[in-house]
Amino acid sequence: MSEIFLPTDLFDSSGFRWDIQGDGNINNGTVDAYDGGLILNNFFPFLNTAQTEDNGREVVIEPVFIDQVQVQRKIYVPEDQSWARFLEIVTNTSSATVNYTVNLNTNLGSDDSTVLVSTSSGDNVFNTDDNWLVTDDFDGGGDPTLVHVIAGENGSLRPDAASLNFDNVNFAYNLTLAPGETQIVMHFAAQNSDQATALAKAADLTSLELDALAGISSEELQQIVNFALTPPPTLRGSQNDDVLTGSNSREIIFGLGGNDVLEGLGGNDKIFGGSCNDLISGGNGQDTVEGGSGEDLIFGDAGNDILIGNGGRDDISGGDGNDNIDGGEGSDRLNGEIGNDTISGGNGDDNIDGGEGIDSISGGEGSDRIFGRNDDDILSGGNGNDIIDGGEGIDSISGGEGSDRIFGRNDNDIISGGNGNDIIDSGDGDDSISGGEGSDRIFGRNGNDIISGEAGTDTLIAGLGNDSLDGGEGSDRLIGVENGLGFGTGEVDILTGSSGSDTFVLGDSSFVYYDDGQSLTTGESDYALITDFDFNQDFIELKGSRDFYSLDLFTSATGTTDAVLIYDPGVIARGEVIGLLQNVSLDLNISSSAFTFV
Repeated sequence: MSEIFLPTDLFDSSGFRWDIQGDGNINNGTVDAYDGGLILNNFFPFLNTAQTEDNGREVVIEPVFIDQVQVQRKIYVPEDQSWARFLEIVTNTSSATVNYTVNLNTNLGSDDSTVLVSTSSGDNVFNTDDNWLVTDDFDGGGDPTLVHVIAGENGSLRPDAASLNFDNVNFAYNLTLAPGETQIVMHFAAQNSDQATALAKAADLTSLELDALAGISSEELQQIVNFALTPPPTLRGSQNDDVLTGSNSREIIFGLGGNDVLEGLGGNDKIFGGSCNDLISGGNGQDTVEGGSGEDLIFGDAGNDILIGNGGRDDISGGDGNDNIDGGEGSDRLNGEIGNDTISGGNGDDNIDGGEGIDSISGGEGSDRIFGRNDDDILSGGNGNDIIDGGEGIDSISGGEGSDRIFGRNDNDIISGGNGNDIIDSGDGDDSISGGEGSDRIFGRNGNDIISGEAGTDTLIAGLGNDSLDGGEGSDRLIGVENGLGFGTGEVDILTGSSGSDTFVLGDSSFVYYDDGQSLTTGESDYALITDFDFNQDFIELKGSRDFYSLDLFTSATGTTDAVLIYDPGVIARGEVIGLLQNVSLDLNISSSAFTFV
């Protein structure tokens, strides 16, 4: 042991900082992960020095006396892993039995943006039934994704309190100590770059994987009360076709070679298929399953499972629970089924179905087919020419690289095509759509949509509703209505071409758009508002003959020159307003070649 001054910093294998203070709490961590984390709220004092063990990787804070007990803290940050372990060591120094509460608190750096990603129970309520908690602000960005592991399966002591109140994590343990007895509460924390890593790590630390007990003495191991330290049984197959079945407790199962049938039944199992084509069922519990190099059929069943296909064309179904599914290499078939699932296709042309629940799906490399189904999903195609269908719910959809086909369906979706020549159909709802780079075709359909073509030669077709269209860079074609759906009656669409030679379509060979058909009104409640018409490069496309139209210029309230485009074929009592052009040139008139006719 050697003496150090506090506070002191330790860095884990992922480079996350653990700035250990004089009372053993973590002040900030990395990038404001904490606003004071893992604080022992038992009047534990701030000390200026501490000892170290395990080659300087464990900080041992001097014991202090609080009431009738001696309390000591040990904080261990391994050099080859990415987590921190805390030992709260409590010894009854009196001659009578003592009840003592170990009370811990973390103020999360995510503040008002805190999101409860998941608990070990798979729900969004953190309580004493849970072994762990994962919180975040933004997946893959913002502050690190945080893990708190507070108990293991079958420990002799469960937490007596556990809660998440806004950005405060609290958990506590009531200890009953005989005279001279020592009890240790062990818990873990981890900072992570993304939610998938955090969820996997939480499950591993709960099961005491990742070398979680490194450096703990045999005497200390016997004093830990909130984890059961007996290792799980291991079942091993052979190079032949094996059938291995677990129990209702936790096992580790290795199929090895051959086309195996592996079943975990109950408990939080870890199952490894190995080579060849395996059939694997996790059963109940929070299982971790890896299929191996063959073409595997994997069922997570009930529980929050981690299911990894690895190599081969795998077929993976999550079952009930909030599952984390990774297809890995190969063209896989992945189905989240019930629960809020996180699914990654990996490499290959994958078919991914989120099923019920609020799912987060990434297709990865390859030309994937992604279906969000019900609820509010986050869908990303990744690289490749993908087909993405959001289904019901308020979805956030990104096509990524490649020429994608994207369908928003119902509700108010946010859709981005990304790079490539995309076809986007947002469906019903008030949608926000951006095409990204490439020559895109975007259909707004029903609802008050906001559509941006961005770079490329785009075609924007809004459909029913009061829509806002912006062509972005390139020579774009902007249509505020949809053929056969009212032709703009009762709606005001805002059309902005932005840079490039753009065409604003206010009619086709059969219909005049924004004509309400009422001969006694001027139609001022339905028209296209064109915000940046430049007659030197832009065009307005109209039905019929130039003789049927007139253009009246006027000075607006803001001092700009605007123009009203009127349709009047001479067979109705009054002309029909079909367009309002803002900030136009004084030289613009209906005889301009900028007006074309079909």
